[in-house]
Amino acid sequence: MNNQRLKSLIEEVGFVGYGEDAGFYNVPVPAFLSRMDRFAELIIQECARVAVATPCPITDEVSLQSQGHTWDMATIEAARSIKQHFESQR
Repeated sequence: MNNQRLKSLIEEVGFVGYGEDAGFYNVPVPAFLSRMDRFAELIIQECARVAVATPCPITDEVSLQSQGHTWDMATIEAARSIKQHFESQR
């Protein structure tokens, strides 16, 4: 995940003013924790999205036909496992 994507996620959860010259803001603790929880959820979703979107590294057609389905299933399972792992931590 690139730095710009992290900044975008931070802004999405309401931490406006994120930036090098933003300074400090007083945010009530419950609001801060709620925003951090949402930020964590967005990062988890982004990791799962990347897992699913990762293309199969196999390039030759014969191997792709025999192993491509396995790759697709593995990436889908990785995304599901990432989400499930963090849901169980709550």
